[in-house]
Amino acid sequence: MLWRCAGLRDRADEAVQDTWLTAVRRIGRFDPDAGSFAGWLRGIAANVLRNQFRRERVRRPSERLSDLADDSGRLCDPARQAERIAAALSALPNRYEAVLRAKYLDGRSVADIAAESGETSKAVESLLTRARQAFRDAYGTEEDEHHA
Repeated sequence: MLWRCAGLRDRADEAVQDTWLTAVRRIGRFDPDAGSFAGWLRGIAANVLRNQFRRERVRRPSERLSDLADDSGRLCDPARQAERIAAALSALPNRYEAVLRAKYLDGRSVADIAAESGETSKAVESLLTRARQAFRDAYGTEEDEHHA
């Protein structure tokens, strides 16, 4: 969860708490035949984070990234940049987030990811390419929304 929150511990703690509260309320809906408990929790967590970021965009519509930049145009606020990364990750489908996490956070090779998922290395490389592009698009969309 901390990775999905771009290292923002307070946001991760809040999301974990909300995830567990939702899971407890919906435990009757868990179907082990549909997937693992961990996967079910990850899906809840992804939705919790999406909802948190949507609420924030509504609360802070007037904030602009240009307000956070120095004269050279670079972001001055690392926490805000981390929030943008977390927002972009939360916008990704679970499969994209999972493959990015496996590759970049866990440091796993494409061959290892392929072996675990039962896919070919070529399929995993293709998935990584699409996941990276989706992340770039989501990250850019976040910036575009702040400039709108």
